[in-house]
Amino acid sequence: MPNRKEIALLFAVLITIATLSGCIDIELAKTLLVPKKEGRVEYIVKEYVIKHTFVTVLTDQSTLTYSASKQVPVPNGSVMLDMIVRVVIAEFPNINESVSEIIENYTPDRYVCVSLYTPNGSLRYEETFNETTHHPLQTVVTKNPSPGNWTMCVNAQGIGIKAIDKYDKFEVRVRVKQPVGGLSS
Repeated sequence: MPNRKEIALLFAVLITIATLSGCIDIELAKTLLVPKKEGRVEYIVKEYVIKHTFVTVLTDQSTLTYSASKQVPVPNGSVMLDMIVRVVIAEFPNINESVSEIIENYTPDRYVCVSLYTPNGSLRYEETFNETTHHPLQTVVTKNPSPGNWTMCVNAQGIGIKAIDKYDKFEVRVRVKQPVGGLSS
């Protein structure tokens, strides 16, 4: 049976948490009140991002293309590597026939091509998007990925017209999940 000091301490902690409810993180409050369960594994998730918004300059053809790559370090013991892709291919209003014709003739095929290579250089995942992804597309690339430097690559063509506030854009995230301690499930 708890003594008066323990009850008073618990009451003081609860009052403090209640008065700081807008100032304290819910996860922090949970860790103060709920003991950690044995055998539960916590994870660290590291994200690597490539994103771009096209802004087209009619006199500069290079504003229609974008290419980038990024190293994704995967430590030994990682349990999952996944990718989240968001793509917006803008729809341009029919302002008038001549403007629509210029847009069609000026812009090449609009797409975002996403690739992921293993540390030994072999292609693990590749997909090309030619239209808007209405929800972020999440793909589990691999469970228990081999350790080393993976490479995420993005090649894209698009258009963005500032005057009418319409832009093709994308965001690609690769996440590496690894346990902090204990056994992974």
